[in-house]
Amino acid sequence: QHDEAVSICLLKRWSADGDRHRGAWAAEKASETGKRTAVVGAGPAGLGAAYYLARLGHEVTVFDEHEKPGGTLRYEVPEEKLPRETLDDDIQAIRDLGVRFTMGAKVDKALWDRELAAMDAVILATGVIDSALLSSIGVATTERGIHVSGSFETSRRGVFSRGTASTLSRMAIRSMADGKELAQIADRY
Repeated sequence: QHDEAVSICLLKRWSADGDRHRGAWAAEKASETGKRTAVVGAGPAGLGAAYYLARLGHEVTVFDEHEKPGGTLRYEVPEEKLPRETLDDDIQAIRDLGVRFTMGAKVDKALWDRELAAMDAVILATGVIDSALLSSIGVATTERGIHVSGSFETSRRGVFSRGTASTLSRMAIRSMADGKELAQIADRY
């Protein structure tokens, strides 16, 4: 109505829903680089990182301890605020880029030695990770989480982190943006 408040969030959702139904979400993908990357955590930051890494042409595997990807978006945001069908559609678009998901994968030293250590780059995009585990794989921690350099590289070369693994941010959109930034940093690495 004229001279009344406009809900920007509802307009964005209406636009996104329309794009989804018209198939406008199909993403272009760069040529394969031959680089293998791992993303630990299938929440907003991890999904963002996986999406952008795949678009940049890297082989991506996402590891998460939950049964389904989505993290806080699936397990903490109510269905009426984020319909699961919408979330699943977005995750399918990431799968369509060739991203593999290994669900039910507890992050421990065995997983690190078996899968992650051989990757060209690893992005830690999880919630809190046990500091003893981090120490055992050569990642230094601080009182607030993982210690990272200005380029978000941890003390272990080729391992990057940002988001709730290294800070206390809980905003999904900020976490997704962090994932994009981490993907770009890992790509440059």
